[in-house]
Amino acid sequence: MWIARLSGRLSDLEKERSPAQTKQGASASIAPSIPQAPVTQPMSKQEAAAPKPQTEKRAEEEIATNWLTRIGVVALLFGVGFFLKYAIDQGWINELMRVMIGVSVGVLLIILGEIWKSKYRDYALSLSGGGIGILYFSVTAAYQFYGLVSHGAAFGLAILITLVAAFLAYRYQSLPLALLSTIGSYASPLLLYSGRDQQIQLFFYMTILNMGILTVLVKKYWFELLYVAFIGTGLNFLVWVLRFSNSDNTLESVVFLLTTLALFWVITMLLLRLHETEQPLQKSADDKQGMFMVLSAIYFVIAVFTLLYGNFHHRLALVSFLEAAVALVTYLFAARQNWPVTRYTAAFSAFVLFVMFNFWQFDGAGTDVSIFVLAIAGIFAGAFLGKPELRVAGVSTLFFGMIKTFANSYEMQSYTFLLNEKFSLSALYIVGGWIVSRFWNRDGQKIKAISALALWFAVTWEIVAYFQQFPGSGNSLNLSISIWWITYAVVVLIYGVMMRDAFFRKLAIILFGLSIVKVFVYDVQSLDTGYRIVSFITLGVILLSVSFAYHKNKEKITFFLEGKSK
Repeated sequence: MWIARLSGRLSDLEKERSPAQTKQGASASIAPSIPQAPVTQPMSKQEAAAPKPQTEKRAEEEIATNWLTRIGVVALLFGVGFFLKYAIDQGWINELMRVMIGVSVGVLLIILGEIWKSKYRDYALSLSGGGIGILYFSVTAAYQFYGLVSHGAAFGLAILITLVAAFLAYRYQSLPLALLSTIGSYASPLLLYSGRDQQIQLFFYMTILNMGILTVLVKKYWFELLYVAFIGTGLNFLVWVLRFSNSDNTLESVVFLLTTLALFWVITMLLLRLHETEQPLQKSADDKQGMFMVLSAIYFVIAVFTLLYGNFHHRLALVSFLEAAVALVTYLFAARQNWPVTRYTAAFSAFVLFVMFNFWQFDGAGTDVSIFVLAIAGIFAGAFLGKPELRVAGVSTLFFGMIKTFANSYEMQSYTFLLNEKFSLSALYIVGGWIVSRFWNRDGQKIKAISALALWFAVTWEIVAYFQQFPGSGNSLNLSISIWWITYAVVVLIYGVMMRDAFFRKLAIILFGLSIVKVFVYDVQSLDTGYRIVSFITLGVILLSVSFAYHKNKEKITFFLEGKSK
């Protein structure tokens, strides 16, 4: 069919030549040769459309050489399968012969791929991939279905097939072969399941296999291969945990998880740096690496927590610290490269894991203080080293610790207004946020504003806690909150004017708005008449005073804000 189409196209091209062109060609051959100046002719429609047959030819060649080969391998697999099924039903071959036929066909395809690798590379790769798949199926059938070989022998054969496939993938730089060998190698423990707990053998096999995958990535960094390795490792570990995990083998499991995390993070970062020296990586590589780190971090953290929380809760701090150390080493390798997603992912992972360490290691105020120290250390390190990811991670940790202090409970037995542990810790974070705002240019004002709002909220919470000691003090509580909000808005407004800071002046207007809404919507309904009068009069006097001050000194304030003198 392909040759017939080419012949038909050739006939069409011959018919497109007009009789005039044929006659002109004949007369030109008889006439004497007269030198003439070259004349540029406009491109004809046939000439303009010349690339189309070439494109069609390439498409046909792709179909004929590549896709037909792949479909042919699949068809061969089905054909062999149907033949074996028929032969088995007829009793022509026994179980051993069935396996030997599969092994022979698989080895034959690999040999043919090696013979034709130089002339027909894609064809040879398809044959080799089909041979690897048949070998995997044959070993699985010999152990799982027929019981012809022991578990150790089947496992050894699976490892041998994996090594052959990895060698071929490394040699040819073929992603399909690498994926096939990787999937088969991680599927082997599941397919060759013996029903017995073989923890050490499984973990050793998975570790060696992961190291082999990383070795293949030295030649070509295939993220698809890395994701398959992570999914295969996680799936095998999950299946084992659901069947055999107990308190006696927890240590080995944790060591395996930490080792795998270090391989997947530190070694992949070194491989990325190796490939970066040869050719700059695309932005998609940075995104894929960052996503890989996020997914693997979530999996390993949950796995460790699940293993240790019940019987080994006191070991969570140590393991979290080791995980944080792995993340920190990974960040140190990524910090000098132009990989923003990977740098931010590694930095945030390290901070999150160190925060988890603080949670498991310290109690009470010690947790809040240690988180504060971690946040300040990250902010200062990022400022002096010029690493924005460290500063952002530090500020995020600082605000997280601030929110945590707000969620702490009061010790009401020894409570003193503004002189208690909870407010002291909140004040520590607020002052810290105010100080570190100096290390930012544009965002410094936002950090100051968040700290100012945090102080407003913390004192409000203090007022609530204070009046909770006295039953029936609802009127005093609401009136005190209203007065505090109005007074604090005035303080923020004065600061915004004195510091020529429009951002804080706008913040003051927002606080005035909240105070007005509270007085006119909430206080008017909840307060008794006397308290209601005080609340409205206080709000009215302060608002009128502020407005009068602006009207009387409008010109002076304008000159002051513009930096002029009058």
